[in-house]
Amino acid sequence: TVIKLFMKTYVKNARSDSVVLGLSGGVDSAVAAVLCQQVFGEKNTHCLFLPDDATPEKDRHDVKILADQFGLQVDEKDITSLVNTFLTETESSDDKLVKANVKARLRMVMLYAYANKTKSLVCGTSNKSELLIGYFTKYGDGGVDLMPLGDVYKTNVWGMAKRLDLPLCMIEKPPTAGLWKGQTDEKELR
Repeated sequence: TVIKLFMKTYVKNARSDSVVLGLSGGVDSAVAAVLCQQVFGEKNTHCLFLPDDATPEKDRHDVKILADQFGLQVDEKDITSLVNTFLTETESSDDKLVKANVKARLRMVMLYAYANKTKSLVCGTSNKSELLIGYFTKYGDGGVDLMPLGDVYKTNVWGMAKRLDLPLCMIEKPPTAGLWKGQTDEKELR
């Protein structure tokens, strides 16, 4: 497909052969991860699951199901202590949006640290619907090297997920950025 050709060309032109991406337990990151694995192979697709104290147990379950079904390499690093330390050290607000943005930005830093260590590029998982309405964190989930789903509407991501035979539990789950307990994209965006 055009997306796979773009991914392969972009990474090759950057003189790399591998990518790292954050898995969230949601359909966008799952589609991106499977596409990456198809393009770059199992050894060159590095997935990080970066949960915190607000991460639903269902997301942990769904990441494991996806990893088992597709043989994805997934490293899990809990970022709760990083987030709390950062908020304490910067005397930041307890406002949930401040904390949510810190989480997204720390995840980006973690992805780039891993990418630098493995000489990989960071692959984003945002889709066109999110990008068009600005539903991402600047220098957080918006801070990536390539975004293969950036021209794909959310409805098409669900179609791709079905064609890729992703677990139904991921396809049918309400989308969430996992920024606080009970947060869903639909509730936040109304």
